[in-house]
Amino acid sequence: MTRNPKPHKFLATFLLLTGLVSALVCGCSGSSDAPPADADDGAGDADVTDPDTAPPDGDLDSETSGDTDPESDGDADCEANACGLCEGIPVEGVGDDCGTCGVVRCNDDGISTYCDDPGLNACEVCGPAIENLGDDCGACGTRVCAPNGQASICNDPGTNECGSCGEALPELGQSCETQAGCLGTYICAQNGLELVCDAPLPNQCGLCGGPDLAEVGQSCVNPAGCETIWVCDESRIDVRCSEQPVPNECGLCGGPPLAQIGQSCQSIDGCAGLFTCNETGNAALCNAYLINQCFVCGPDLPEIGQSCTNSVGCPGTYGCNVGGQSSKCNAPQRNQCGACGGPNLTQLGFPCTNTDGCTGVWICSATGLSLVCGAPGINECEVCGPDLPDWEEPCFDDESGCPGTWMCADDGQSLICDISLCADGDMELDQDGENDSLDVESTIE
Repeated sequence: MTRNPKPHKFLATFLLLTGLVSALVCGCSGSSDAPPADADDGAGDADVTDPDTAPPDGDLDSETSGDTDPESDGDADCEANACGLCEGIPVEGVGDDCGTCGVVRCNDDGISTYCDDPGLNACEVCGPAIENLGDDCGACGTRVCAPNGQASICNDPGTNECGSCGEALPELGQSCETQAGCLGTYICAQNGLELVCDAPLPNQCGLCGGPDLAEVGQSCVNPAGCETIWVCDESRIDVRCSEQPVPNECGLCGGPPLAQIGQSCQSIDGCAGLFTCNETGNAALCNAYLINQCFVCGPDLPEIGQSCTNSVGCPGTYGCNVGGQSSKCNAPQRNQCGACGGPNLTQLGFPCTNTDGCTGVWICSATGLSLVCGAPGINECEVCGPDLPDWEEPCFDDESGCPGTWMCADDGQSLICDISLCADGDMELDQDGENDSLDVESTIE
């Protein structure tokens, strides 16, 4: 259905032409200058009404068609259609429901219709437009649809128990429990939109409202001498140094129990021993020896067979000590002459006589492996005494300034500078220390 809101001029022209044709064809009274028979027809008067004087909206309905009195217009046979148009085309459905919320209405031409449908309003019903949904109203309200959807109403729950616009908080003032397990009372949160549980805080030992125990978890040394931490006592209002850990049999705090410490054990070689602590104290070890290099149950002696030097500097080889529990340096001792491994020279220092008949004592040979008689031989003075290689060599006496000759002392064990010739005046020394007198005598000879 297409709506044509302003068809007045077209309709008036159409009706005027239709009336003239009808008068010419079948309405003549025999006189050509007489007015048409239907000149006073009421419908005709309506048809030729100036379109500009028609109602603004232009809908022709029964009320409009009734403005012309049939008797006064001289046309008692006018029948209006559903749109109020005389002798118009029949129109069906005017006033019927259409669309979502519409009604079928006549177009201005009086022969066609359209669906006047405003659609659903903001409340999703057929009714007047509602523009203020969602607006604030009252203390905490919002405008919402009325139950019938024909208007808006103020949905105002008022302020909640905390004086704020929000959900109701009926638990205000009731008992509550925090996640820490402390009992309290519900009070309003700062925003007034929720409740919080007003309860004392637990201390470090979990006691609600208990004293602060900052020492909990800090280091301490328990009566067993082990380092541990401060823990809560049974009352949870004080602390104590934890009894754990305790030292194990090896003295290791918190170490595993080692009940076998001190008990008998055997090595894989069958040597007997006792269980003892390892270096860290966290395990027991059997201290039984293995068969060592000396073929006895004893400590490992890896040096056996290797070179060594004894306390007096003689070389040797490490060997097993008596019992095989230790090693010793098997090196010879020095003899009386200091020779390593040399023969025992018990006559060292005893008297002896050499082949010259001179007496002395036994002394060490150059190698230290034997003794030689330490008696002197017959020397230049023809006595048993030390060798005197300077015998009869020139000498000089510093005290007298005289030259002389080295001669045997009375005992023949040493030499003396003989200056007897110089003392008799028979000898002078030249500038180079030579005996000039001798030179003269020899020259005289």
